Amino acid sequence: MRVAGVVNLAGLADLERFLPMQSEVCGEPVITHLLGGSPSEVPERYRQASPSHLLPIRVQQVFITGAQDNVVPPWFGQQYAEEAKKVGDDVSFVVVDNASHFEVIAPGSVAWPQVEQAVLSMMKLQKGTSK
Repeated sequence: MRVAGVVNLAGLADLERFLPMQSEVCGEPVITHLLGGSPSEVPERYRQASPSHLLPIRVQQVFITGAQDNVVPPWFGQQYAEEAKKVGDDVSFVVVDNASHFEVIAPGSVAWPQVEQAVLSMMKLQKGTSK
């Protein structure tokens, strides 16, 4: 199955950039645990898992984050979007007012209409290319 697009909901696009904050925000070094070490210990894993290392991805991407997100602050997504655009990727960056980290994944929240719109646009894109 070909990936037609990506909808990122308050996610990390650059794992290494988040490392200094991971324990403070998550209570433990979650990225280091997930990937089995630091970037110097397992560099190939970071290259494979971090979208920032995979640019250009060459599919439409929509990053949605809450303006009050203190877990993954909006500037993380904004920096990735700017980097992706520089290499020619089609990236939209959406900041939802009155939303924090978990509202973007909660149906019925203030962020949900924008999440739904992004997902439906990806489905339409996929349908249009499958003919």
